[in-house]
Amino acid sequence: MIVALITFRFDDEAHLERMTRAARERRQLYEDLPGLLQKLYWLDRERSELGGLYVWESRARAEEFYSGSWREKATQAFGASPGVRYLEVTDVIANRPVAVG
Repeated sequence: MIVALITFRFDDEAHLERMTRAARERRQLYEDLPGLLQKLYWLDRERSELGGLYVWESRARAEEFYSGSWREKATQAFGASPGVRYLEVTDVIANRPVAVG
């Protein structure tokens, strides 16, 4: 299991709103995506960053998804180039399903 941390920087509140709207519009891209176990959206206002935290079955599945045109399409949708980091999952604690909102 691998985690991909995707990060975008935003310029101001208007840019943040556009990025948040773009994320909602792209949700269907990730629903029932083979190899993707979970996706969480995150926001760090202090660092002017937002993005996604993706839990994948394997690094190979993640790299396959992020290769090709994904970066270009994400840059167009969000108005900023994404940073991609891969983090190895060493342990999991799953207390219960979480609902956000």
